[in-house]
Amino acid sequence: MATNEFQIERVAFANFTVPTTITAAASVQTDVFIPAGAIVTGVKYYAGGAVTLSDARNLTVTPYVGAQALCSNNNILSVEVIQTVMLPQVLVHADGIVVPTGGLLDLDFGASANATALVADVDVYVEYLYCPDLDAS
Repeated sequence: MATNEFQIERVAFANFTVPTTITAAASVQTDVFIPAGAIVTGVKYYAGGAVTLSDARNLTVTPYVGAQALCSNNNILSVEVIQTVMLPQVLVHADGIVVPTGGLLDLDFGASANATALVADVDVYVEYLYCPDLDAS
């Protein structure tokens, strides 16, 4: 019989700075590791300091773990990141995303036009379910 010795619900935390200029695509890799087999249930952003994304136009942000996109690629950064407001991002699948291969959390940015003079220091929270003893239970 399995016992719940460890918390299965977990939250990974990372802080990233939006690149000052994004011309077509950019990526910021965090040092946060999400394990293989995790089920991501939510992604939230919080910017406690100044945010200047007015020149971002349609700049998008998509979090990845390895090659696995956690959210769709049509999430506009200036809608997701607003100063002092915690905002959730829509997952690719509303019920959760299974991470087949563990890896570091990456944030990929896409721009249809040059975006300059960007300022945003952002905290990102990735909520996930994970049981390291799954095979033993």
